[in-house]
Amino acid sequence: MRSFPRDRSKLSDLSGSLKVAIVSCKTPITESYLHIGSGKSLFEPIGEFPREADFSKLVDILAQKLGSEVGDFARVKGLPAIPASSVKGNIRARLELSFRAVNGEVRACFIRASRRLPAGIFWRHKKIWSDVLNEDRGDACDLTEADKVCLLCNLFGTAGLSSLISFEDFVGKDVKLKEIKVDGMRILAAPPGSEFEGQIHFNNLLEEELGLFLLGMGLKDSVRGRPLLLGRLKYRGRVGSLLMGRVTYVVKSLQLSKYSRNIAGFDSKSFESENELTPLIQSLTASTLRKFGAEFRVVDEVSSLA
Repeated sequence: MRSFPRDRSKLSDLSGSLKVAIVSCKTPITESYLHIGSGKSLFEPIGEFPREADFSKLVDILAQKLGSEVGDFARVKGLPAIPASSVKGNIRARLELSFRAVNGEVRACFIRASRRLPAGIFWRHKKIWSDVLNEDRGDACDLTEADKVCLLCNLFGTAGLSSLISFEDFVGKDVKLKEIKVDGMRILAAPPGSEFEGQIHFNNLLEEELGLFLLGMGLKDSVRGRPLLLGRLKYRGRVGSLLMGRVTYVVKSLQLSKYSRNIAGFDSKSFESENELTPLIQSLTASTLRKFGAEFRVVDEVSSLA
């Protein structure tokens, strides 16, 4: 189900920004560490080798030192951070998998959603998303080769088409990383309760599209969404005694630009308190669920793996 993309050259409908926090779960039931890999490792200094050591001894010393490597957490200006691309990919993939075909048509192609994963974790992925993984949605949208795109490519962009939603890095200004050991690896992880905050900007969205985006963050009835999966080791569940990759998105504020029309049913352009945000989120997500009906399902991915 594809259509011509929305005009990017002018402002229309809803435009503004969201301030959002991503928090590693810390509740009496769920306490989770979070690891977002940087692709870099930290090593203990090798220092000087003993002069009297023979070659085999030098190899042993070097192997021991290399075994001390610690997988670093992604950083922005030295601070722990969840990169904008990781946040965008997390939300978009969830929405791609939340749509399902009705009468042979579906509103989302597969660009970010994983349909095939290593055998050790694929069964967990399949347990959550089931038959959707087997749908034939055709080729991924590409505006350099075709003139129409699916709903999610219209919102998030694709080859030849800019996104209507842009992300900043989510930075953990007060996050204190902790070294933990999982599956024989040593990594730096954000402990339970760690908070990363960032901005998300949107242009030219309809109410049901802004509501769809909120649903992609696990939000529906309040400013705090349900637990979601994010980051490395998210499909492993418990690694020893540690729970990994469970987070919640929390909306801190929503600001409409002066060029934006108001959201239907609301007079304000600024929503900053929980009392202001809660009815707004409920209204927007309800409009989305009415619009898409059986095409869209809200999936509790964390409970599915419990």
